[in-house]
Order: sequence, then C-alpha cells, then structure tokens
Amino acid sequence: MKASRVPIVAVREGVEGKGRMAVCGINMALTDFCAGNTVYNGICTGQGLEGKRSDLDRLLMNIVDWLGAGSVKAGRKTIETSVKASFAVESSFQFPKPLAVSTNRPFMANPDQFIGLVGARSTYRGGKSTVAEYGKVARELGLQYLVFLEDFEVLKDEEYEKFKKECEANSDDKLIFIPGIRIQTDLGVHYFGFRIGLKLPRLSYLKTGTRKLVQYSKDGICGEYLWSRENGNRVGMACGNFRLEQKMPSGVPPEDYNVLNPFISLYTYQSGKLVDTMMDTYLKCAARTEWVSPITVNLVDSADELRAEWNSDHFKTVYLRDQGQGLNGFKDKIGERGVHFNAVSYVSNGPKIDEWRTSGQDCGGGWWDWTRYRWFVRMAVSSDAGLKEIRVMNGMRPMCRFLPKGAKRFEQELVLTHNDMHNLILIVTDNNGRQAISDEEWDKNQLLQLTWCSDRNNMLSYAGLPAPKAASGSTAGNYPAPWNLEKGGFRENLLPAVNQDRSRLPHFDGQPMWMARVSPAPSISTGTENEGSSRIARDIGRDLCSPDVAIQTAACRLVYDPSVLKPHPWTRGPLVPMKLFNANLRYITFSHAGHQPAPVILESTLKFLKDVTFTNDQRMGIAVLTMSAWNKLGGYDTAAIQYSRTGNLVTRISYIDHNVARSDGAFNRSAYIYFYPSLFGSVGLFSLTDDLIYKYRNTCAVIGYATAGKTFKAGTELKYRIIAMVSGFDEIPSTQLPERFRTMLGLAEKGKVGYEVKVEQGKVTDTEYVLTIDGEGKGFAGEILLPKDMPVSLPVVVENLNDRWTSVLYDREQKRFRPLGMHANKAYCHRALDELKGKIFIGHPFTLDKPELCLSVVQTDMKALTMQIHNPTDQPVSVRVKRSPFFNFVTCEDLTSDVPAGSTVERIIAASK
Repeated sequence: MKASRVPIVAVREGVEGKGRMAVCGINMALTDFCAGNTVYNGICTGQGLEGKRSDLDRLLMNIVDWLGAGSVKAGRKTIETSVKASFAVESSFQFPKPLAVSTNRPFMANPDQFIGLVGARSTYRGGKSTVAEYGKVARELGLQYLVFLEDFEVLKDEEYEKFKKECEANSDDKLIFIPGIRIQTDLGVHYFGFRIGLKLPRLSYLKTGTRKLVQYSKDGICGEYLWSRENGNRVGMACGNFRLEQKMPSGVPPEDYNVLNPFISLYTYQSGKLVDTMMDTYLKCAARTEWVSPITVNLVDSADELRAEWNSDHFKTVYLRDQGQGLNGFKDKIGERGVHFNAVSYVSNGPKIDEWRTSGQDCGGGWWDWTRYRWFVRMAVSSDAGLKEIRVMNGMRPMCRFLPKGAKRFEQELVLTHNDMHNLILIVTDNNGRQAISDEEWDKNQLLQLTWCSDRNNMLSYAGLPAPKAASGSTAGNYPAPWNLEKGGFRENLLPAVNQDRSRLPHFDGQPMWMARVSPAPSISTGTENEGSSRIARDIGRDLCSPDVAIQTAACRLVYDPSVLKPHPWTRGPLVPMKLFNANLRYITFSHAGHQPAPVILESTLKFLKDVTFTNDQRMGIAVLTMSAWNKLGGYDTAAIQYSRTGNLVTRISYIDHNVARSDGAFNRSAYIYFYPSLFGSVGLFSLTDDLIYKYRNTCAVIGYATAGKTFKAGTELKYRIIAMVSGFDEIPSTQLPERFRTMLGLAEKGKVGYEVKVEQGKVTDTEYVLTIDGEGKGFAGEILLPKDMPVSLPVVVENLNDRWTSVLYDREQKRFRPLGMHANKAYCHRALDELKGKIFIGHPFTLDKPELCLSVVQTDMKALTMQIHNPTDQPVSVRVKRSPFFNFVTCEDLTSDVPAGSTVERIIAASK
C-alpha cells in the first residue's frame, strides 16, 4: 500500500467559456469500489493509513460543490428528465455481418477415439500387480490407455514420485499409463484426479490429522478446489466424483459435490460388480450447462482383475482427442479440449458413437440474423449386434427417439436453431441391451445466456446487446439476469447487474457490487422454531434460456445442519431435509437493452410440511423477500412506499442513524417500494399479490405474510408473485420510473395499459406486466403499438401452443422471422423499445394434426426452409402439415407426409417471392 501511487486531483476553470472541469486519478485497487480488494476500503476515503485520516472523500465532495456552484448561483432548476443523449459515447459496437451460406453443413472436426480403463491400483499401495504387469495384460487386451487411481489414504509422497516415473517408463506410442489418485473429502465424498505429472494435494489442503480434502475450512480453504487449480483446473486435470456405499454422504446431493471437476462417473464398478450409477445426476448437470463429461470408474487391484473387467459387459470410457495427436493428446488438456468445451468422452459397453458433433456452440449474431441461428447436429452410431433404439436427450427432457430396426449403422442430422440453450446427450441401445452414452453437445446464444462458472459453483448470465452509454458499446460485463445463484447457502440477488459494464467500472470477476440486494430467500420463524433464509441449499435449475427470456429455478428442500454455524457456498454440508416447509422459486427475466430498467418476476410456492402455529408476537413469521441497500457506497438516500392500502411513505435513508424511519403495512397488489438514486441503479419492488405485508426499517424492506397467532395446516400452499426491478445508472432521482412502469404495464389498474394491442388471431388474457395471449393452438397475429416513452421492453407470452413444434416471431411487413424459446407449451418473446409498431405473428409457422409428433422449421437459405417432422412413437403415421395464413414467408399449400416409426422426414420448402 505504501508503494502505491497516491491519488491525483486536478481542476480547471474557464472550460469552453465559463465551464468547470475536474479529474481524479486513483489506483483501482485503492478505490472503495474494488470488490476483490476490500482490505483497501477507505484507505483513500476516510479510514486512512497508520492512524492518519485520508481526506480524499472530503476533497471530492468539495469539488462536487465547486462544480455546481455556478448553477446554484444562477438559480438553475434540477432537471426533471435525464438527457439520455448526454451519456452517449462513441462506439464501434455492431452485430457481426451475416455468414456466407453454402449448401454444405459446417460440422466441427470429428475427434479420434481411444479405449481404455480408469481405476487400476498398483502394488505401491493396496494393489496386487506392478505397473509392468498391468502393461503386459493391457497390451494383450488392446487397451490404449490405463489410468491408475491410487488410494491417497495410504499413499506416501515419495512412493508416488517413483510411481509416476514407472508409469512414464512403461508407456509407448501404443499404450499410455496415466497416474492418478482417489481421495475423499471430510464430508465423505469420493473424488478422483489424473493427469501426466499429477501433483498430490498439499498438507494445507487436508483436514487436520487426516488424509481427506477439507471441504471448506474456517480459514477459507477448499481443498478440492485448490488441488484442482494446482493441476491446471478442469482443463489440465481430469477430475471428478464417484460413489460407493453412500449415495448422499453428509446429506449432499451428488450434483452438488463438485468444484472444478468436469467428470461424473456414470457407472462405478468394484470387485467386478456395479456399485453405483449416476446417470440422472449426469443429465441434471448437463441440463444446467455445467459442462460435464461422462466417465466410468472400474476399480481393479490386479492384472487378472483388469482382464476380467475388460472382458465383462461393464461400461468403459472412450476418450476423445483432437485428430492426429495419437497418445500425445493425453499429455495436455486431458480434462477438456480447448476453450469450446468440446466433447471429451463417451462411455459404452457395446455400441460405438462414430460421430457426435455440431456446427458449433456459439450464436453471436443480431436478432434477425438467420445465418447464425441455424444449428446442425450430426450423429453416426454403430453396433455389430444391430441397433435397437437411439434417444437424444435435451438435459433431462426427451427430444428425439429413433428406431433403426436392427441396422448395424445409423446416421442422422438434426436441423435446429439457437432459439434456446441445448444440452444434448445421445443414448444408443443395441439389440443385446448394451448402450453407449455420449458427452453433451451444447449451444448458447450471445443475445442472452445462462451458464455455470467453470468451477461448477454458481450460475452466471451474459448478453451481447448494444449499450450506447458504455465505452465498448455493448453490455459486456453486465449480468442481465439474477446472479450469484450458488450451490450451498442462499446468496442470490434478484437484481440484474445492468450497470456493471467494465468500461465504466473496470474489473473482471470482481467489479464493484454496491447495488442494493434483493434476496428471495424464504424463511419461517414461529417463535419457537426457525428455518430457511441463507441456510437453504437450493436445487438450482433452468427452465428456459432464449434470446428473449431467462427462466431460472430454485427448489428449496435442504438446509444446513445446525453444526454448520455460518454457511458458505463451498461448505456444501452437512445438509438435512427441511422440516417446516418446502418452496419452489422461479426467476423470469426478459431481454432488456443496456442501461435500461430490468424487471425480474419472482414466482413462488411455499408449502407447509406439518402443522405450524405462530406465537402472537410473530407479526411477520413468514418472510419471502428482503431488499437491502446494505452499503453506504451504493448511494441510496430516499425510500418511497406507495399505493399500500395502509398508507404511503417517503423518507430519507440514513447510514448513520439506523432508527430514522420505520413502517409496517400492506404490500397489496399494485403497491411498490422504491430506493433511489444510485450509480448502480435505483431499485424497486412491485406486488402482484394481494395478501402480502411489508416491514420497512431504514435501509431494509422485508416482504412476507401476517402470521400472529395463526396456524397453517400441513399441505397448505402460499403462492406469491413480486417484481424486482433495477434502473439504469442515469435514471433521475425521483419516482417517475416506478410510476410509469406501474401505469403503463398494467399494475395500477388491472387490464389498463399504456400500449395498444390489435388482434387478428388469438386472445389477450392478461396484461399485468407480461402481455399474455392465448394462441389457441396456432399463435397470435396482429399489431402491438408501443408509445415512445415506454419505460421497459414489453414481455409477450403466447400460451396454448405445442413446445414440440417450432415457434417464431414473424415480421409480416419485412418478411423476416426469428425462432423463439418455448417452455410448457408457451412461446416467449419481447417487443423492444425501438419496436413501436408493425404487423407480426407469434406462434407456429406450421402445425400438425398429430400433436405427439415433433416439428422443426429452420431457415437454411435466403429463400428456403428446412422442415423436419419427427415421429418418436412405435407406429408409423400419416400427418397433415398446415401453414399458418399469417406466415407468408412461404406460400406452399398444406401437405401430407408419411413418417415411419422412430424416424424423421425432411423437406425443403422454397420461400415466396
């Protein structure tokens, strides 16, 4: 700190005539905003160093007064409307140009395959065969690699160094030996890790007095995380978890074991027997885009056991390496193949997956760039026994089912779009009942994406949208959806970080986060029992992530055991089932432009697990949401509570006297609570539920239910909906924004909005923030007329559709369309602030008279569509295809198609002139 350059401040008078200007330069680490360096907070702005106070905070306030002195003297009024153009900066950001399109489908290179086994143990500790003895049998059997998993519990460091050298000495260009270990955490979770040159865990990574990795210590040590990082993270080391006798050690679900480990053992064998399978866990983690890969752990202790295991019908791991590398491909990036998280492996006990590849993961184009929406997926599988069934899973959801009728080879190309994030798993079954299970092929759209951090610890969101007030011109660095959805203790913030772009507030993965926090963590306090809040370990999921909307979920079933005093996301456990209640939470965020207000819908159901009685002094014994302007650096100074049927309140927020303002009352439908202003965005809560109440205490507002003296019976459900919203950094300090939002989006008076909907097809069923339309099986046709002063983009949901069929937003005037994300037979889209009018169609461009069949419609050329009709059933069908009269991109007549059982029929349809 003493060596850092001191801040510098310069002022100038007479700028462009009578203007004044000030500049302050400061080392970023010394600012109060640097989230990753809180040790420095206040060094330059008050706290000082070595007992000497710093005066930079006073100097900056004096400068602000000096800058405004001329306006004060001249009697200029405070502006009522922010001059948005004054914040604009020169920007070169633009969406990339459309791709050149050829008739060929551009697939990524097909990797080379290597077959081997993971899980041998040598004579160094516990095994019965030497490395050389394993090598003799492995070469005889045709293995190309053999991974040793030595037991760390009894392994000595000096022995391991000799062991690594022996592995290297016995390897050649036909067979490679890879050193590794198996190890437990202090919670009882089994891990493995292997790589060429693997380093053993340091003593500091272990729980004191044991040979087990410490899950999370009071000193902030996460042993598995640090061990993985020291070995090259998930790229440099193949690390993962498996199970033996305990299925949920310390009560921790298997999908939450992980930190920085991309492998899950689908099948674990010991002493020649299957002891565990984690297929469901694998599909679940894939569905959340945790970038996981399948592996099998075949624990053998001798060369004879290796022979028996290899000749059994047990699953083995097929490793995938880039073409032409040979076994040298195992010497680098053994956990992953590059930045694209390409497929690393598949497991099989019979069939072969010859090809499983796509045209690429990323879609980085603009809203109407059809050349980049296209996504091609190719499969080719084979089995000498003949193929019985091939399933394509999208995470845990079945997507396709093919019936090859005993053919020894099957090929198929899927024509899809980047309308939603896909996580595709291929499951191949042959006539002998043997299977092959693929790695995931996944995709994301840069317009909006939800992915997990590479450590598989927390869900992140990104969006590449224009942001004229950012130097980069884009929303890069912002988190457009609720963030900090972490495994472990409940810490998420519902508010999107729309003002965190790195050009304004520099830093990556550690930007200033002094915006208010809105936590939807539910809790119950009866007066005699307490449960919930930050002690809940959620089951985090994703219903949908399309360019238009992100729908995140959090199921509350487990809480930390009382032995855990202060939960941390890496603590992981022990966990125990909740006793008083369960809750299901959904966070729905529609697309919002850079630095524009971003609302998030909280939809929740809280269910009592037993009869619960509250004491008379528990006025709000059920809390469902807390909004806190927790840090003075956020700058919030005013709180407004409006339209509560028990009265309104406007008061100052104080970070000195915390007893300044207190208020309790009804948080009925149409009421709102708003904290403003802030560089990080003003924040507000809007009630969509009548029977809620609020408790306001200066910097904090809690929403919940009145409970004094009440009893809630087991099975009782409480359903509530609340909107949380954050504004752009330049929103003027008043309640103008929440007032406009409330009146124009149908919150003030049910059914009354500030825009107009002209309907040709479909029926408007709701206008409370989201424009909800019954598509009646077909879709909505008409026009949505938005005013120029619309405060936020308009969410649109068309219900009563079929999510097996493609839905689109079709611009009937420009004759262009884009695919939409769907969930639960609903199509989700939005109308942006610059889409004020125009005839549109939202729904199915084509429908089938067989709702159980699947229909994909993709623009694959400037004037052509590719239609794929898939029949997942056991019977052949004849299906009638009907075009919507409002989708005149093509003018084809209705058609009939015969689709065999478990097959896909493809047609090319030319566009109209």
